[in-house]
Formats: sequence, structure tokens, C-alpha cells
Amino acid sequence: AGTYFRSPAADIVLLRQRDGVVGDAQFALQYDNRGANIRARLDLDRESRTYSATLDFRNIEPAIFAPSLPEIAPLAAIRLPLRGNLTLSGDLDGTIERIGFDVAGGAGKLDIKEFYPEPLSVGGLQLRGSIRDDLRQVVLDEAVVDLDGPTLRASGSFANDETELSLGLTGRLEGMPMADLDRYWPPGLAPAARKWVTEHMRNGQADVATIEMALRRAKDRSNRVTLDSIGGTLEY
Repeated sequence: AGTYFRSPAADIVLLRQRDGVVGDAQFALQYDNRGANIRARLDLDRESRTYSATLDFRNIEPAIFAPSLPEIAPLAAIRLPLRGNLTLSGDLDGTIERIGFDVAGGAGKLDIKEFYPEPLSVGGLQLRGSIRDDLRQVVLDEAVVDLDGPTLRASGSFANDETELSLGLTGRLEGMPMADLDRYWPPGLAPAARKWVTEHMRNGQADVATIEMALRRAKDRSNRVTLDSIGGTLEY
């Protein structure tokens, strides 16, 4: 059985103007024994056939919505409640030009199967960036993740074209106990270096660890992953 979404209270206003339509909606949403608050604003321009919208929300868990909305399937990795806002622009022919996001979340889990065999527990996170090119490119301007003590700061980009997926990432990890490093260092990322460091450097704390990487994955039967570059530093 799927998840049911219900709104016990809603206030929706639509105004038709000479050059288009403006709207404002506020509603409470109930789903999966949870409650969320959402406010949406819309500005539609009739002559250019374009629109812009903003969405403010509280207590939305993307992992629950993703199965019902294929367009946000990658957000299924975020298994924690979020608050923040989205900005959206596009045209009435169906093209989405840009989605901006500025969100924060509480305690929960990140289920990133491409990197980790088990979900990561987090104490909270902040994300700011945009989705562009009709949902084919994601730009992460800033991510701050509380790993229940250590802090991860990252930025990067993700692109999805006809033949491959590509990822570029810059990260900075602060205050990581060396005994816990193997939990957060993805097993498939520089496995030889990971094995040596996690086996021989078990004491103390990594004050700062940095990484820069770029990789591609083919969109064919091979699913071949090509690591174009990787580098980093460790202040121990």
C-alpha cells in the first residue's frame, strides 16, 4: 500500500489579472501519521507563458514523497524532516528552468546507497543550491551536515545527460575521531588508501580532512564508474 496524503485545512486564493494569474495557498498536510505546514505562492504570466512560484514548508520528509513523485526520486535518500523554502520557475510547455532550495533538517538518516551500504545517522543538516536545465543538473552551493559530533561541509555538482551521470564534489570534515573514520569514508572511494588509514590510524582525532573528486557513471548495461580525479588532505 502507498502513502496517503490528506489536507484537513486549506486556504486558497487565485486572482485573475490582465497579464496573468497570481495565487496564494496555505494548507496543513497529514501523511504517514505526521503533520506538515505548507504555503505556496504563484505568479503566472500569460503573454510569455512562464511562471514563478515559491514554496515554504515545515516538517516535510522527502523520502516519503519521493516514491509518488519520480521527478524527486534522488531525494529519497533524505530520511529526516525538513523545513525551508523552494523557488520554482518554468514555462507552460512543461520546461522547468530552475528550482532553488534552502532547507534545514533535524535528526534522522541519509540513505546514500551509491556510497554507503547502511544509512548514516545525522544530527541535522543544512542544504542550499539549485536544480537546473529541466532537472538535469544539480548545483550544491553549500551543505553542512552534523554527523552526531563531527561536521561535514561540502559543495558540488551533479549532471545527468544522455550517456552518463557525472559528479564533482569538494568536502571538508572537521572533528572526526579516527576510530570512526571507516564509518564515513565510502568503501568504494580510494579503497586502498581507506584500508591503510582505517587500519593503521585508529587513535586520536582528524581535526580537518578534505577531499576533492570527480567521477562519471555510464548509463548503459555496464554501469561503469570512471574516477577522473581525487585528492585530499588530513590534519591529524
